[in-house]
Amino acid sequence: MSRRPWLRVESRLCAALLVWLSVSTGTAASAEQSADRMERGRYLIHAGGCISCHTADRPDAIPLAGGRRLETPFGVFYSPNLTPDPKTGLGGWTDADFNAALRHGRAPDGSPYYPVFPYPAYAGMSDRDVAAIAAWLRSLPPVDNPVPAHELPWYLGSRWVMLGWNLLFFDSRPFTADPARDTDWNRGAYLVRHLGHCGECHTPRNLLGARDDSRELAGNPDGPDNEKIPNIRQDRDGGIGRWSIEDLLLFLEMGMLPDGDFTGSSMSAVIDDNTSHLTADDRRAIAVYLQSLAPLDSPYSGAPARTAHFHHESRAGRHGSGQQSAVKVCRPQQEQEKWQECLQRTWFRWIAIGCSPACMWPSSTDPGCKHRSMHMASC
Repeated sequence: MSRRPWLRVESRLCAALLVWLSVSTGTAASAEQSADRMERGRYLIHAGGCISCHTADRPDAIPLAGGRRLETPFGVFYSPNLTPDPKTGLGGWTDADFNAALRHGRAPDGSPYYPVFPYPAYAGMSDRDVAAIAAWLRSLPPVDNPVPAHELPWYLGSRWVMLGWNLLFFDSRPFTADPARDTDWNRGAYLVRHLGHCGECHTPRNLLGARDDSRELAGNPDGPDNEKIPNIRQDRDGGIGRWSIEDLLLFLEMGMLPDGDFTGSSMSAVIDDNTSHLTADDRRAIAVYLQSLAPLDSPYSGAPARTAHFHHESRAGRHGSGQQSAVKVCRPQQEQEKWQECLQRTWFRWIAIGCSPACMWPSSTDPGCKHRSMHMASC
């Protein structure tokens, strides 16, 4: 009889220990899941092209603080501040707000966004990816950066007019994998059509600014900032039908064209801030998808490697002036020899176009370098 109180005490201690272990294990698992989601969010911000559009065209611009000027046939737009600043950014946004914005093109007050924000493409994103992006953006330091008001014609003075546009052209269905295709193709389709929103620039549009998806990625003569955006289907003359999968992989990783030159204009920012940060598997998936697209004539003449969007002969500005990217690309040491070998193969071409030989080296900060994509490996 005298041992029973001790048995009760021991039972309670065991129960308490089990509860503590359960809580500790659950907390550790939750912390690990949170860290995984944050890392996924960081990756998706690059894959989604957010940095290129939401960072102003200034050397001192803060990444994702907004203010990038975008000229379109429908007026001039300024990208918003994506940091969690409560006055000028996304401070206070809920998960539901992020989901409504990315997948339905609606602001927290219920008003529709202009489709210069690529929500028609982001609509296909998964719930998991939207939640990860939201978590990572909330982790950023808030930046008080009010951006200018859009400069639009009178008939676009209110965002509510976009309700009619959405009724006509917006498809909010999420991405569905094609069971007849393999994993690489489906992953590439998701990245190209939705997360990477390549068609927002590379697909021609109708008179009301909606994508003509029957000519997906066939080139756009009226791209952002008045650029002619090339055909990236498998047309051998006006597209990328002569590119091998290795050509595509090298281009997506470091911006090198099949002729040994480097891309310029807005595509250099896509390489620097987006595709160079992807995993090798994701870059290969994009290449697989692009190589599956049947040839279609481009709406304007000229092979893609000779357009300003791909070629180094582009306008000055953040995407072609040699200014350093707000978010730099740092490559592991084991890749440096491969990088330098690629650069050495194009030494004479670069001298011919007037670039300082110092640009060849990954650590270069030579202000004489004219092409920002040549700085990709600097840290």
